[in-house]
Amino acid sequence: DKADLWKWAMNWLRYRDHKKTIQTRFIGYLDLFDGQQLSGWACNREQTSPVGIKVFADGQLVAEAIANLPRTDVAEIYGKSHLNSGFHIALNSQVVKGQTLRVVISETGDDLIHSPVIIN
Repeated sequence: DKADLWKWAMNWLRYRDHKKTIQTRFIGYLDLFDGQQLSGWACNREQTSPVGIKVFADGQLVAEAIANLPRTDVAEIYGKSHLNSGFHIALNSQVVKGQTLRVVISETGDDLIHSPVIIN
């Protein structure tokens, strides 16, 4: 029934996200797109240097940034050396309306958790 299918889907998503965080030295989340900017965080758990972020709209590169803004919530989980792991990327929703956005780690091309997202 629908309740069992929903439960299975949610468990699969949790497992997928958890598995993704275990298998890579990079981890990151796309937290929010408010119509004007994308916000989130990314870090390399093996190094303390800032991580590059790329944003693609329907496969075309539309923005790049460095995840180097303070995120105390990330530092609490991954250590103080990862305090500067946040990013904000200006992006006009009218320009990307109806497109699929992928927010990825520059070095690997791996999507952040909650990416891709379709902009309505």
